Parts: sequence; structure tokens; C-alpha cells
Amino acid sequence: MNQTMSRSVKFIFSLLFVIMLGMCLTSPVMAQQAKTYQEAIAKGNQLLKEKKYFEAKGYFQMALRYKVHDPVATKKIIEIVKILKAGESRQEAYYNIIDDADNYYNKDMLQLALKSYKKALTIIPNDSYALGRINEILRQQTVEKEKFIKYKQFIKSGNMLLSHNLFNEAISAFEKAQNIFPDKPAASNKLILARQMQHDYLNNKKKAQKEIEIAGRYLLIRNYADALRHYEQADSLVPGNPVVIKRINQLKPKARTQDAYNKIASEADRLYIAKNYMAARVKYQEAQKLWPENSYPAEMIGKVNQQLNEQRQHLEKNYRMAVSQADSLYKLHEMKNAQAQYNLALNLKPNANYPKQQLSAIKTWFIRKQQKLQASYHAVIRSADSLFNRKAYLEAQEKYEQALNTRPKDPYPKQKLSEIGKRLAALARQKEQNAQYQTLITEAKRLQAGGHLELAIDKYRQAQKLKGTDTFSTNQINKINQMLAQIQKQKERDAKFAKQIALGRQLLQQKQLKEAKKAFTNALTIKPEEVFPAQRIHFIDSLIQRKIHLAQIEKEYQTSIRQGKLLYAQKKYSDALIRFKKARELKPEDSYSGKMIHSIESTLAAIARAKALQEAYTESNAKADQLLKDNKYELAKAQYQHSLTLKPDESYPKKQIAAIEITLVRLAKERDQRYAAVLSEADSLFKNHHYQKAVELYKEAASIKPGEPYPGEQLSACKTFIAQIVARQTQKYKLAIAEADKLYAAKVFDKAVKAYKKAEKAKPDETYPAKMIKKITDYITKNAIVDLVNKKIVIQPDETKKLPFKALPINVRKGNYIYVKAHNVDGKSFRIIFTYGKDKTKNGGFFVQVPAGKKDQDFIIRVGIQYKWFSDDNNWLSIYPENNPIEISLVRISKSD
Repeated sequence: MNQTMSRSVKFIFSLLFVIMLGMCLTSPVMAQQAKTYQEAIAKGNQLLKEKKYFEAKGYFQMALRYKVHDPVATKKIIEIVKILKAGESRQEAYYNIIDDADNYYNKDMLQLALKSYKKALTIIPNDSYALGRINEILRQQTVEKEKFIKYKQFIKSGNMLLSHNLFNEAISAFEKAQNIFPDKPAASNKLILARQMQHDYLNNKKKAQKEIEIAGRYLLIRNYADALRHYEQADSLVPGNPVVIKRINQLKPKARTQDAYNKIASEADRLYIAKNYMAARVKYQEAQKLWPENSYPAEMIGKVNQQLNEQRQHLEKNYRMAVSQADSLYKLHEMKNAQAQYNLALNLKPNANYPKQQLSAIKTWFIRKQQKLQASYHAVIRSADSLFNRKAYLEAQEKYEQALNTRPKDPYPKQKLSEIGKRLAALARQKEQNAQYQTLITEAKRLQAGGHLELAIDKYRQAQKLKGTDTFSTNQINKINQMLAQIQKQKERDAKFAKQIALGRQLLQQKQLKEAKKAFTNALTIKPEEVFPAQRIHFIDSLIQRKIHLAQIEKEYQTSIRQGKLLYAQKKYSDALIRFKKARELKPEDSYSGKMIHSIESTLAAIARAKALQEAYTESNAKADQLLKDNKYELAKAQYQHSLTLKPDESYPKKQIAAIEITLVRLAKERDQRYAAVLSEADSLFKNHHYQKAVELYKEAASIKPGEPYPGEQLSACKTFIAQIVARQTQKYKLAIAEADKLYAAKVFDKAVKAYKKAEKAKPDETYPAKMIKKITDYITKNAIVDLVNKKIVIQPDETKKLPFKALPINVRKGNYIYVKAHNVDGKSFRIIFTYGKDKTKNGGFFVQVPAGKKDQDFIIRVGIQYKWFSDDNNWLSIYPENNPIEISLVRISKSD
């Protein structure tokens, strides 16, 4: 069945498309309106013979407008539909091919589009749409072929120029390509990329120029090391600048020499500061040899000589000091420094023998050391050769220089030092090449990440040229080519996906749920990662479930109605009402269940009224019986009379009234005494303003002597006074509430609470004041800033409890409230004094009056209005109960808006 429905749906869509195409391709005859039924039938038959089915169908439909439900026209339309249905599979194949062809055409894949349109013509020959598309493609391929070739050339040229950082030329090429085909996005995207790359390049160029300028300034002061660092930074920003590379090569040996000079000069400065002047002079002389044009060593040698001359002025003291320092250095085998100190001592006392002896010993020590070096010369050469073979050229250079110092005339160290220089230069060139390679790779990666895959390939190929065998670039090029192939596959996949989504939407609009679900399922099969088709499937499933659910509701509804009718017939009204209410819940719009519910509720109400009447009658009789038992005959008689108002036909109240009347006759003599006693008690209550209690006794007196006017007059007086009291209480209540509401609106919560309590006292039965007080305390609780006390503590009489807290932000202080929960331990009335301040300074305070009684009390104090509270950074609050203990369970600082 599903397959049949699916084929029917496909046929409908195919037929609709064919009809629309037929309307577009119809002959001018179709545009002519048939003037009569006969003319429409005749033209339809003629076109049917000519196999012009769409035009024929149009005229038969016109005939139906003249004669609705005409059997002849209807039969002809059915015949045409059958003919079209017979060609359904052929047409469906045709439209699938046309869809693919249109997709290729829209993506400028003209050769594939041409092939698909030609394939469509094998199914429906001479189809004007396919022929039109073929002619358009051929026109583009012939007329615009030259333009397309130029477009491709400009794009290719632009890519090449961009890869060589010739940005203006590349932008010009891309603009020319864009002018040829303005609607193609490729050239526009290339222009955006070229301008961005040009912007980045110019920024780097500016930075590099700044680095060169800084390096030049360092050169002016002969700071070769820092100059070299900035030239190298410039080279990293814009690689390949020959001037920068030349400078780097020139500065590297000078920077090494300068580093050596700085090291020796620093050592000389250290010795100078330590007042080891002879050793310092030796080091300054070494530094002067390394950098003759630098005046600093000569200046410091002059200062050393000056210090030595000053030392000669204190000859004996300085001599002993020099000898002592020299001896210490000698023991530590720091012979050069010791030699300098002995020379200083000899300079002070040229005829002294001891410095001469020690200098001779040091000379002997140096000779022996030189002999040892000569003996270890071959070991040093072997170590240098080993380092050289391991390509540790700088360490090897140091060893060869050590060997050359031992044997200055030996050509081997000189030869190896020359070779090391060449290899270090080669390594520098290799480093430069690696930097250029890394720059190209970085740029290629950036282009690849930005989706500019063809430009990325160009950069990787340039990197390949720098390194003959570069597997990384080769792998990346292969990877990008695979990505391009995947992108093409993805585009085809996207087209198929979109087609199924469109079909699913159309079917869903027509409420063909199963067929729509199949289309969305096909889309999900194509792209399992997409959320939309899964959502649509879920939505369709929910619609299907809703249909099932509605059917189940209808079934349950009918069952409830049927059961309700049965129970209603059995007069089981409560059970019937449940069934009809269930039916209304299932179908709220149903009127029948509503009518039955109303009918049953009316019946149940009538039953309830009868029951209530019986209960009231029974209760009235019970009261009367009790009054009779208590010998309150008049009240009992009145109560039995009330029973008769409920049920006038009942005999029991009548019987009891008759018996009471007999008794009252017997007790008539005692009535005056009872009347006077009740009236006396009532008058006493009246005088003491207990009007409500007096009312009950005046009623009893009136029942004893119904004819007496005095009880009635007093009853009226009592009611008047009660009304006046109620009016005064109501007025007080209203005024208090109005004031409290006004204060609440102004957020003056402490005064509002007092006003609400005043209203509560005026009318204790009113709930509104308590609700508003709770609302205020809830608000203060909600806006709490800090709790100074949150568990029960007892503060003894005349004891001060100090509560520290962190100073509050100034922007909340003006709206501060202090909320206190307290319990009066002794039940006496007394004051609690609160004080606040900063550190050891008292700034202000307030007090609250605790009322008598052992009740819990809430106090809300609007402390924010006190100047000293909001103007200073208070950080403590103290509590002092006067003469009585107090239990505190909460002290909270809150804020209002």
C-alpha cells in the first residue's frame, strides 16, 4: 500500500511539473478563451487527436466551467490523466536528469550540464527546455570562450603574482578577471585575500623598517650585539632583504668580539670596585686590545694609575695591604691577580725583595703551566677534532684557539679555525633559508586554513623549490588535492540532500506524512550528521502519534459517555457525573457532556438541599430538646417554632410546643422572679460596656416575657453601641492601613510595620496587616547584606555585646535597615540601646522599647537615614539591654532599593 501511495505521490508531482511546463510551452491557441461549451469540447477533441494532451485538458476544463459535472468533459479529462500516467516513469527519469543538468549548469560545470541535457533529449526528444539550455551552453562555449580563457588567465596570473608578494599587480589581475565575469565569486574572493595579504605585508614592512632604524641607532653607539638582534628581528618580519642580510653577516663577528670585550670589561670593573687595581689594569689592557677604538678602557686605566699614585702616598700601609692580598691570591692559585698585587707592592717599594721573590715564583709557575699545556697540546687538538666531528663548532673553535695560543706557529689550528668559520657561515645561510622556508610554510598553512587552497598549493611549491626534497610540502599538496576532490563530492551530496528536503517539505504541506517521512529519511541517509531532517522525522512521528492519540481519545470518550448514560439511568448520579466529566476532559469542546454535567449537578444540588434541610431540622430539634432539658422553656419553644419554619408539616415540634405551653402555664408564677434575675445581670453587663454578652441575656428576658418592651429597647441600645464601637475600630483601622500603605510605598519599612501593628490592634480579625508585615520582613530577608547574629544568644542585663562587621559599600548605606528578632526573657518592659561606630570611635545609635510579655518580637530600624551611618565606614554594632536580659536570634543588615 505504501509503495502504491509513493508512486501516486511521485506521479502527482511529475504531473504538476509537466502541467506547469505545458502551460509555459503551450501554443497561442491555449491563450484563447472558448466562448461556448460546444466550442470548448470541439477544440479539446481536436487537440486530443493531435496528442496535445495538456492543451486538450485545458479546453475540457473550460467546458466544465460552462456545465458543472458534465460527464463528457469529465470522461475526457480522466482519459487524458490515464495517458499521462502511463508515461509517468519516463517523465520521472527525464526530470531527474534535468535536475542534475540544472545543478551542473548553475555551478558553471557546462560540459557535464551539456551531456545531461543531451541525455534528457533521448527520453523526450525535441523538448524545448533541454534544447534551449543546450543552445545557451553552446553559445557560451563559442561566443564567451575567449572571455572565459582570459578570465582563467587573469586568475592564474594573479595567483602567481600574489605568491611572489607582488600585491598591486595581483590585485590588478583579479580586478580584470572580475570585470569579465562580475557574478562569479572567485575573483571577488581573490581580491579580498590579496588586499588582506598586502595589508599584512605592509604592516610587517613598517615593523621591519622600525627594527632597522633601531639597529642603526645602536650601530652609532657601536652596540653591535643589540644592533644584530634588531637586524635579525627585521629579517624575520620581511625575509630576503639583501641589505639586512649583509649587515647581519658583518655584525656577527663584531658582536662576538663585543661580547668578549663586555665580559673582560665587567671583570675589570669588578676588580676596580674591589680595589684590586693592578689586576684591574691588566683586564682593562686586555679589553683595550679587543676594542681599541673604545675609550672606556683607556679612561679606566687612567683612573687605576691615579688610584695607584694615591696609594703611594700611604706607602707602608698600602704596601702591607698589597702583599697581604697578593699572598691570599697566591694561595688560591689566582696567579694573574696575585702577580698584579705583587707588582703593586713592588711599585710602592721598588727595592723590596719579597715581592720580587714571589713574582719570580709566579713566573716559574706560568712556565710550568705552559710546559704542561705544551705537553697536553695533542690532547687539546684531539678534543677539538672530536667536537668538530660532532659539529659542535663553537666549542671546537674555543679548543683550537687554546691550542693556537700554546703553539702560535702551528698551521693546523689556523686551518681548522678557518674551516669552522666557513661552516658557521654556511649554517647561517642554511638558517636564513630555513627561515624563508618556514615563512612560506606558515603562509601556506594560513591560506589553507582560510580555504584559499590553490594559493596554498603555490606557497607549498615555492617551499619545495627552496628544499629539493620536501616531503611535508608534497604531502600537503596531495592533501589539498584530496580536499578539492572531497569538496566536489560534497557539493554533489548537498544537491541530493537539498532535493530530498524540498520534496519532504512539499509532501508535509500536503499532509502526506508517510511519504514526507520517507523523503526526510532519504535526506538523513545522505547526511546523517544533519539535525533538520531528524527534527522533521521526529515532528512527523509526533503528528502520526497525535492521530493515534486522537483516535484513542475518541474511543475513551465514547466509553465514558456510554457508562455515564447507564449510571444516570440507574440514578447513580455521582458516578455518572465522574464519567461525564472525564468525557468533557477528553473533549472540552463537546456540548453533550456539558449538558449532562449541568443536569446531574442540578439534581445533586436538589438532593443536597433536601439533605441540608433535614440536617438543619434535626439540629434545631436537638437544640430545642437540650433547652427543654435545661428548663429554658421559652427558648425551647422559640427553637421548636424555628423547626416548624423548616418543616411546617412535622408533628414533633407542634407536640413539644403544646407540652411547653402547658408547663409555662404552671410556671407562670415563677416567671417574674426569673425575668427580674436575668434582667438584672443584663443591666450590669450593659453598664460595664459588655454589650455583646448583654445582648444574649436581654434576648432571654424577652423570651420569658415577650410582651415587655424594655428588653427590646435594651437590645436596640446594645446593637447601636456595638455598631458605634465597630465603626470607631474600622475608622482607626482604615487610617492606620492608609498610613502604613503610604509608608510601605515610600519604603519606610520601620514606620510601616508600626502602622500595620496599630491597624492589627484595631481589628484583630483582619489578616491584611499581618500579610503586609510578613511581606516587609520577607523583603528585608531577601535583600540581606550581612547577618551579625544568626543563632540564639542571651545578653545579660547591663552587658554590652559588640558585633563587628566589614564596612558596607557607600552606595547601599542610605537604604540600610537593621532587622532584629528578640525574645523577652523576663517578660518586663525595658529598652535595648544599639550603638555603632568605626574601630574605637562611636558614631551614633538608637534604641527600641521591648513591650511586656514573654513573646517573640521583631524590630525593624531604618538606620540608613542617620548621617553618621552613611557618611562613615562603620564596622561594629553593639547591643546593651537596660536592667533586663534579652535573647537575640537574628541581627541582620539589609538594604532597600
